[in-house]
Amino acid sequence: MNGGVRKRGETWYYYFDAPKENGKRKKVERKGGKTRAQAKKALVAALYEYERTNNSVDSKNLSLSQ
Repeated sequence: MNGGVRKRGETWYYYFDAPKENGKRKKVERKGGKTRAQAKKALVAALYEYERTNNSVDSKNLSLSQ
């Protein structure tokens, strides 16, 4: 699964491609933090969680410990 980070304004975001649904590409993008390192760390955690549960991670429902 491919993913990456990018900066928009002052905030870093992470993104990755999820498996296609109904033949359409599905891209998941979430806020990663204020630094590139934070966004990369969030990307790794999101990819791990996605592959483990096969579901998208909604960062709004995550606590800091998760």
